[in-house]
Amino acid sequence: MTTAIDPSRIRAAWEGRISGCMLGKPLEVLSFQEGLDGIAEYLDAAGARPLRGYVPLVEGTTVERTGRACCAGQLVRAEPDDDINYTVLALLMLEETGMALETADVARAWLRLLPGGTTWTAERAAYRTLLDRMDPEFVNDAGPGFDLAECSDNEYNDWIGAQIRADLYGWVCPGARRSRRTWRPATHRSRIAATVCTVRRSSPPSVPPSRPQAGSTRQSTWHSVRSHPEPAPPTPWSSGSP
Repeated sequence: MTTAIDPSRIRAAWEGRISGCMLGKPLEVLSFQEGLDGIAEYLDAAGARPLRGYVPLVEGTTVERTGRACCAGQLVRAEPDDDINYTVLALLMLEETGMALETADVARAWLRLLPGGTTWTAERAAYRTLLDRMDPEFVNDAGPGFDLAECSDNEYNDWIGAQIRADLYGWVCPGARRSRRTWRPATHRSRIAATVCTVRRSSPPSVPPSRPQAGSTRQSTWHSVRSHPEPAPPTPWSSGSP
């Protein structure tokens, strides 16, 4: 069965990804350091609890130091973020390999396109294992020289990483049945630290079986990352919780 694709829904998914990431980014470091209590105290100090838009800026705080550019009134673009990086990287991989994407392709793409300093927790641990264990010629299409599943043998392998890396695959395969996919979920010994689900489907609606000629898809995506105007605030939360 062929699934009709509405480009506006794909665009909305991308814009939601960007706006949601910019919404949470100012509070990310604060949440690690001080937890929910720290977030509540910050929002109270900002007069923004419940939060009904982008996070306000309070000078002299952790938020000012680590997330100023994503605060309300400060946004001029979508700031770089690892969550967004993985979505764009997934697009680049599918443009290159189509539905033939395999774990080794993901690993080589990380080595070529993903700076180690932009990875965290599970991804950084996986990256370290990959660099330590791989055959030197792996980047040139030789075998990896070890079981890539070992990259997920780390203390973070059940964290949220797979969720932040998997959205693009759903966007390009709308309506695909679960039985027609090969899932590599975020569980122990999943490939490349739970590195997304590899989708297998004949004649996918949006992705060719091999790398296409240069077109507008990548250009428009990078344009969205670099110069998208300040996105509209998300729907307000109705509760008093941050």
